[in-house]
Amino acid sequence: MAEQMKYCVKCGKQIRAGARFCNFCGYQYDGTANTGNRQNEVKTAANDIAAKAKNGANASGIASRAKNEAVSRIKSGSMNLTKRITASAGAGEMNFGALGDDIDLSVFGLAGNAGAAVTSIRSGANEILSPIKTLLSGIKDFGGNIISAVKDPKTMIPVVIMGILWFFLGTQRESESEIVKALSFLTFSEGGLDRDPAGMIGGVLGKGAVAAMFTSLVQGGGKNVVSGVKTMFSTFRGKEGKPDIVSLIIGIILGIAGYFIFVGINHASAGSAMAGIAGMVLSLKALGDKSSFLYRISTSIFSKVQNGIRVIQGNKPKSLLSGMSFGFALITLIFSVAK
Repeated sequence: MAEQMKYCVKCGKQIRAGARFCNFCGYQYDGTANTGNRQNEVKTAANDIAAKAKNGANASGIASRAKNEAVSRIKSGSMNLTKRITASAGAGEMNFGALGDDIDLSVFGLAGNAGAAVTSIRSGANEILSPIKTLLSGIKDFGGNIISAVKDPKTMIPVVIMGILWFFLGTQRESESEIVKALSFLTFSEGGLDRDPAGMIGGVLGKGAVAAMFTSLVQGGGKNVVSGVKTMFSTFRGKEGKPDIVSLIIGIILGIAGYFIFVGINHASAGSAMAGIAGMVLSLKALGDKSSFLYRISTSIFSKVQNGIRVIQGNKPKSLLSGMSFGFALITLIFSVAK
C-alpha cells in the first residue's frame, strides 16, 4: 500500500503525511498540521506571504509566486478546503476558497510594480468558460428556465401580467387617461410601435428588458442590484484595484447604444425612459450577481488561459458592466431632461 503523502506549505515539496518537519526546507509542523487539516496549512502559507509583503519584499514576485503556488496545489489536489481563509497582505488580501465552490487568489494594493493584481480561479459550476461555451451555456440555461416555468407556472405570473397590460394599453393609445399614461410609461408599452421592422425588434427587446427587470425585482433580485451599485462605485473609486479605462469607456458606449436600440433615435424622450432604466437595473444586477449570464460572458471575454486554467484579468469585467450601467443612466437622464 502506497504511503500517504502531503505537500510542504513552505517549499511545496512532497513529504510524508505524518512528518513533523520538512526534509527539504526544515519547516516544522505541530500536531494540528499532522492531522491533515489543510486550512491551517494554507493559512500559515498565506501569513508567511503577507509578512514578506509587509517587510517590503518585491510585490510583483510575491504575487507571481502566490499565484503559481495556488495553481500548483489546485492541480495536484493538495488544496482541499472547507472554509474560506482570508489573510491580510499589506493593503490587500489573499483568499483561498473551497475547491468545490470557488477558489480566489487575490493579491492587490501591494507596494512596488505589482499595482492591483487580481486572479480568480473558478471550479465546478463557477468555472470560467470560453466565450463560445459561455454563450452555449446561456442558451442552455434559457431553455432550462422555460422548462422550469412550464413546470411551475407561478414564476410566469409577472410576465403574463405584463403581456395583458401591453395588449390592453395597445388598444388605448389615444386615451387621455392619466392612469393609462402612467401604465404606458411604467411598462414601456409604446416600445416598437410606429417603427420600421428593425425598430420593432429593438422595441420588443426593450419591452423584454422591462419585463425582465420587474420579474427579477419581484423574485428578490433587488439585493443583487444594491450589491451592483456598491460594486460600481467601488470600481469607480478604485477600492478594488484600478479600473480599466478602456473597458469602462466601451461599457458606457454599449449602454448608450443599448438605449437607442430599445427606444429608437427618433423616439428617445422622457416617455421612453423606462427602457433605459431597465437596461441600467439589469446591468447593475449582473454586476452584483456573478452567476448571471451578463457577468459570466463579460468575465469570459476578459479572461485567458494560464497554467492550464482560465483566469480573470484585472478589473475589466467589473469596469465594463459599471460603464454599461452608467451609460444607460446617463443617456436616459439626458433625454428625460432634454425633451
